[in-house]
Amino acid sequence: MLVKLLIYIMEILLLLVKLLIYIMETAKFYNGNIITSSQYATLMLLDIQVNILQNYDVNTNWIDSVEDDNIVIYGNFNHEVGIIRMDDDNNIIDNKIVMVSENLQIDPTITKINDTYYITATEIIGNINNSDPEVENGKYIIHLYKTDDLENLELVSNIQTDNCNLEDVDVIYENNIIYVVYEKEDYDKGNSAIVLTKSTDLGNSWDTPIVLLENNCDHEPTSFIHNKNEWILYYSCDKENLGESYMGANVYYSCYDDNFNVIKKDVKVSTESKTGILLYDISEIDGHNYLLYTRNYYTDSDLVIEKYN
Repeated sequence: MLVKLLIYIMEILLLLVKLLIYIMETAKFYNGNIITSSQYATLMLLDIQVNILQNYDVNTNWIDSVEDDNIVIYGNFNHEVGIIRMDDDNNIIDNKIVMVSENLQIDPTITKINDTYYITATEIIGNINNSDPEVENGKYIIHLYKTDDLENLELVSNIQTDNCNLEDVDVIYENNIIYVVYEKEDYDKGNSAIVLTKSTDLGNSWDTPIVLLENNCDHEPTSFIHNKNEWILYYSCDKENLGESYMGANVYYSCYDDNFNVIKKDVKVSTESKTGILLYDISEIDGHNYLLYTRNYYTDSDLVIEKYN
């Protein structure tokens, strides 16, 4: 009986581990692996076979990184933004909270320009993630900070302010220009546009925003990549199943020239999962392109890594 009880306990523990692996709030590729936050806001490192490599005692809900420098930035619902430095074996050697704010600041990003790190965080004043079109939304402000020491942040500018959800910020530095791409959403899980703005003076001023994708479905931008003379925007959206948000979404890309005129639009990417995709990231690993997404976010929330050519 004791042996059977021990076997039963082990099976339950293995099941719990499996659930922790597959139920994720957010995930990014990180140096050939995956860094992610589970539904319990615990930072984890997985390999591309979705095996756990490391568990970290760090409270995270949103993450980004500078992979070459082994740096991870995170934010959480405790209104904290923190920066982690890792060694080459993915052990944390330093973890500092660099900002604690009165209001929630979501979706932090970090980008290295020369020897300075530029950080964005989106402050929400008032109603957070409003899902009711009849209710007044909060004010969203995308802030830009800079730091030389990864400890002391200096506010550079406010990139964008709006009374609608500004989310999923992505920052690219190319040819002395900072590009910022973000989702501009009427209300949570409602229709949204994907918008671009750029700065030629290291974030001190910003050009008039350009709409890359119109507000006609729930767009979730993932990666904005410059490839020779064109820009490629990857995203998931529910354009084929309007109103179903993540649960009715597929993966697409659109291409733009250097003046952001459309070359191709809403090209559907073939995936093993036929729908229900929330795309987190895309990356090249060992000569292969991989998609990283969660499948059926509200029910199964399976984390999926899929080769994409």
